[in-house]
Amino acid sequence: ALKTSLGSKYEWGNKKDKKAFKNATYKTIYDLKGEYPVKQLLQIFAIPKSNYYNWLNREPSKRDIENEALKKDILDIYHKSNETYGYRRIYHYIREELGKPVNHKRIQRLMNELGLKGQSHENKKV
Repeated sequence: ALKTSLGSKYEWGNKKDKKAFKNATYKTIYDLKGEYPVKQLLQIFAIPKSNYYNWLNREPSKRDIENEALKKDILDIYHKSNETYGYRRIYHYIREELGKPVNHKRIQRLMNELGLKGQSHENKKV
């Protein structure tokens, strides 16, 4: 159950939801810091100052670094294919040609983040 007052405890389905919510909150504070004092925003969102600054100064995780490299590979393959390859073909190219062990769902998610879509084959009637 979600309580309405800020700073109250939430019951989360899983840790992933909680982490995504926290990251979104920190990003919101970061985006609004030019318009409002950070101290005031932290009070409104009931976030300790140390947590926010730890988030702000964090090092990118190994997965984040891998995802950025994969995004570059995906963009390169996508443009080489004249923007026709979808996630399935790109997934196979990365696994077979580049020899990187990745999951097709990860490729699909990264392509969605990049706003890329492959071209579907349409049956042409003569």
